[in-house]
Amino acid sequence: QRDRQHLVVMAENDDEWISLQPREPLPSQCCGSGCKPCVFDIYERELRQWKQAKANGDQPLLSKNNESNQNDSQLIVPEKWSAFEIVCVEQQAADAYLYRYQ
Repeated sequence: QRDRQHLVVMAENDDEWISLQPREPLPSQCCGSGCKPCVFDIYERELRQWKQAKANGDQPLLSKNNESNQNDSQLIVPEKWSAFEIVCVEQQAADAYLYRYQ
């Protein structure tokens, strides 16, 4: 009985870790122009941090990293990869456009 409870707790913990694992960008999400950092560089860095936190059993480390990278005034930053979709492009002037993301 005790071993079974232990396995259930481990399985729940594994689900939590999987939910925190960074998602690999799709090949189409890389522009191929040699950006520094590339979306794949950011993914590799986040995956290393996730593996280190998982090996140490330190989920709060991942939360701290996510909180430090989230800032309402800067939703798109070069140091953090985020998947998004352009939902609207409005021409504001002859050479200016307003992009709306989701």
